[in-house]
Amino acid sequence: MSGTWAFRYFHHLFAEKQTHRCKAIIDPGSLSWLDSSHAEIQGYEIHTGQVEVGSQAQPLLCILERSGAEVEITDGAVQGGGKVFGTHLHGLFDNPSLLSDWVNFLRHNKGLPRVEFKKGSTKEDKYDKLANQVREHLDMEKLYRIMGLGEYTP
Repeated sequence: MSGTWAFRYFHHLFAEKQTHRCKAIIDPGSLSWLDSSHAEIQGYEIHTGQVEVGSQAQPLLCILERSGAEVEITDGAVQGGGKVFGTHLHGLFDNPSLLSDWVNFLRHNKGLPRVEFKKGSTKEDKYDKLANQVREHLDMEKLYRIMGLGEYTP
């Protein structure tokens, strides 16, 4: 079917689940819409196996650091100039520059103008804002006493 892509892959199971914080770099030619200065990303892995991708797709990225150790592991797959891609790496779109490039690629394909992401729009910024609101509107000293956490120091 024209316009439809599918990855052929083999999944090798591990005996135990693996979890890792990772630093990676997206293969420069794999995502046509990605600004090359945004190729370094961070994320995390949670999986019980490794995928081996067939020859019709190219690797999406190379993991350079896994749980603090230097490695060089290809991961993911991409086809169609970046229209179809997948990876074991979670949190891909928590990288603001990558998210901005992807959203604007989609908007461009729909004939819509670019959008600029505002500073402070990351997930961490939103958690900080929520935490500030909680501290402002709760009796933190009482909450710490109830939870047995000792003295609250702002």
